[in-house]
Amino acid sequence: MLYLQAVYKSFFIRMKKIKIITLGIFLLGISNLTTSQNQAPELDAGATIRQAYCPKTQIIIAPDFTITDADADDTGVDAFSVQISSGYSDSNDLLILTGTHPTINASWSSIEGKLTLKPLASNQISFADIQLAVRAIVFENSSSTIRSEKYFSFTIGNANYLPSTEHFYVFEPDLDITWTAAKIKAEGKTYYGLQGYLATILSLEENQIAAKQITGTGWIGASDKAVEGVWNWVTGPETGTNFWNGGAAGSAAVDQSTGSPMYSNWFGGLEPNNSGNIEHYAHIKKNASTWNDLKNAGDGPLSADYRAEGYIIEYGGMPGDPALNISTSTSIYIPKIVSVSSIEICGSSSVILSATATEGTVFWYDNLSGGSLVGTGNTFTTPVLNNSKTYYAAVSPEGCETSDRLPSVVSVYALPVANSLLDSIICDDDGDGLHRFNFDTDSTPQVLNGQAATDFEVLYFNNLSNAEGNIAGTELSSPYSLTIGNTQTIYARIHNKNNTSCFDITTFTITVTGLPLPETPSNYSFCDNTSVGSDTDGFV
Repeated sequence: MLYLQAVYKSFFIRMKKIKIITLGIFLLGISNLTTSQNQAPELDAGATIRQAYCPKTQIIIAPDFTITDADADDTGVDAFSVQISSGYSDSNDLLILTGTHPTINASWSSIEGKLTLKPLASNQISFADIQLAVRAIVFENSSSTIRSEKYFSFTIGNANYLPSTEHFYVFEPDLDITWTAAKIKAEGKTYYGLQGYLATILSLEENQIAAKQITGTGWIGASDKAVEGVWNWVTGPETGTNFWNGGAAGSAAVDQSTGSPMYSNWFGGLEPNNSGNIEHYAHIKKNASTWNDLKNAGDGPLSADYRAEGYIIEYGGMPGDPALNISTSTSIYIPKIVSVSSIEICGSSSVILSATATEGTVFWYDNLSGGSLVGTGNTFTTPVLNNSKTYYAAVSPEGCETSDRLPSVVSVYALPVANSLLDSIICDDDGDGLHRFNFDTDSTPQVLNGQAATDFEVLYFNNLSNAEGNIAGTELSSPYSLTIGNTQTIYARIHNKNNTSCFDITTFTITVTGLPLPETPSNYSFCDNTSVGSDTDGFV
């Protein structure tokens, strides 16, 4: 199996109409299948291949699905599978065929996460009936905390299909078959021209579809037969790839292409243990998706957990395989708010709030639950706010009751007014060479002018930049001393105690002068003259 570590989004964007190149139908057990010369049916997921999902609701997973045959030489199928191929939760997820479909029997497998459609009365289900049925299949999840994405594969037959690898996985029942016999049988099978091999599992999601979402317990394509403790994939395209070294306390080999540890899923830190020095082959533990090492013949009826019930075949990625696309896929995602803004403002104002989401449209509400939808998009412009207000951002189908609403808080703080002060000229009336100005008692009440001292604080500075920056340690003490003959400009800063960025500044000057010292005037004598009247009238 060549694991293609493709990003799901790009996979769906480049998805085209899917061809099923086959004569007939894949049945429950894979046999040697061959292709015919006729034209293959076409599967098309349509335009709606990726949708946002609201947990605890139902959603149609392929509303635009079509299946057609170009030359009309085929008219139906023996079986059709719809599977949750990635992100499956067996305790919460469910696929349901809704509506009335008189020609179809639908059966759900919680182990596989698969809904299988089979004919009721005839040998086949017509393309028209399949199309109607698939368009009526809904997904639902019973958990309100669902977070993972879900991918759905649509396949003629009953194989498990993983979109990220574009490979198929099938359990072949064969009780007590040996590992070596299983390897030979797997490599002798084909699926629509794809060469089979014992499954090689390179990721958690591949282990989910090939080991957990499978109908039986079986062999996979790993062995340390060549060198004890050196576990290699020895089948398929990964033949010779080392993924684990040592026993249960060993470690994963490093993927040379990525520098990351290779994937493995040995059971509980107890495997592989090479019990009896004869366990050299990898096997899936019953009712689990973990791996253990067994001898070539398995444990037979002696142990239900370790009895080989068959083997897991993988199809895809082999040299010479035809270039087939024989399944199509859709997906749902559960959007999530990544971040929201909160803003503090001074005085009445309108603000722009913002939110980012993993995907989808952001919805803005005025309440944590219920309430009104007030805006959509990554930004929301509020009305003019006079008081603090909390809005809530969510991302999901509008009105989804289970989606998280994250708060975006607008905190509104009162903007103070610095009322003006008169300049002060003060005499040094006690002769000590200075005057002490008490700002707290003489100036602050005038700056406040009725504004509540419990909400606002007034500080004094002798420098505008310090006042604007509210630089700690530069504020003037009260009382403040100024010596005779000096004038000082004072900057009174008033700010909101709960948000000091809400402030106003006023200025005034203070001047200190000395007391005047009177001098005794000189006596003056004048003769009567004509400066006023005559020189004999007694006036000068």
